[in-house]
Amino acid sequence: MSMARAYDSPVSNTSSVCHDPSQRYYKSRNLDLWIYFLHPLISIPVLSYDIPKSALVVAKDSEALELICATCGRGGFDVLRARNCVDATRSLGIGTPKLVIIDVPRSGGPAVLEWGRKLREQPRTAHLPILATSTYGDSDTAVIALDAGMDDYVLRPFSSRELLARIKAVVRCRAPELLGEDVVSGPLSFRWVHREVLAVVQGSTKKVQIGPTEYRLLYFLVTHPETVHSRTELLDRVWPPGARIAARTIDVHIRRLRDSLAPFGLRDTVETVLKGGYRFTLQKSG
Repeated sequence: MSMARAYDSPVSNTSSVCHDPSQRYYKSRNLDLWIYFLHPLISIPVLSYDIPKSALVVAKDSEALELICATCGRGGFDVLRARNCVDATRSLGIGTPKLVIIDVPRSGGPAVLEWGRKLREQPRTAHLPILATSTYGDSDTAVIALDAGMDDYVLRPFSSRELLARIKAVVRCRAPELLGEDVVSGPLSFRWVHREVLAVVQGSTKKVQIGPTEYRLLYFLVTHPETVHSRTELLDRVWPPGARIAARTIDVHIRRLRDSLAPFGLRDTVETVLKGGYRFTLQKSG
């Protein structure tokens, strides 16, 4: 197993993985510090630049399940399947997905929507993009689904192209970091295709020397500005679902991120909020 995989991937069943939680914490912590103090002498691809994307699809109907899963796969999502709410809840116990799609069946529809409502009410899943699909064409069902917290209601049958467009629209509102689009915020601009961050200072544009992990953290913070994000939230939304790393790992990467921004006078754009977490702001950058 490579260093990058051992550090950032969810725990696998290979014999090389430490299954003792306390030992895993200290190994991860030591690796964090080792990477930090050697930076920028070396560059280790701890994470890929792409934000990990997983979609949980809950559908009792086999045809709907296959179509939705195939569409999510074409959209770049790793798909988790569930036939009912019990299985879906079990999947959520393993890790938090980045997208949830619920197919509302003709029998048991209210219970499924109530499960979706609970997702929206829980802090851990409140931010998730959630779509509902159904063969119910009446406006009452659509209204109930939207009132339950669903971001969109898509009537079946639908084409993969339409569903993918709806997914992108919802994700763009709830979790824009998943789309990997070019973003400009003040003096910073992200060129996603080139995996670059550029900073404009005194009319001069220069490339920010930044690692993959810090790139993803900064991209997330920039696309959710002026909002305090806890360490737990950052781990849930930037790392792969089920990743077994200590929350304090974030502190190491934030420090490296600030070091990368410092030459451009942007170190203070990433603020520490006491007992809260971290926030991206341009209020102090002038």
